[in-house]
Amino acid sequence: MRFLDVTLAHNVEPYERVDQVLQEAIAAGATLVKPSQLADWGGYSRYFADPDGHL
Repeated sequence: MRFLDVTLAHNVEPYERVDQVLQEAIAAGATLVKPSQLADWGGYSRYFADPDGHL
């Protein structure tokens, strides 16, 4: 996966919604890049790429 100069963030609460958003993205053609994990700053995140490779 290469960085294509564009990233988008989608912030949601509660943490469980993060997993739901990922499943919706995968159903629409996204690819999982980084699995869910608690971040050092206290958040919960995961990363996916759209069909064009944008993170």
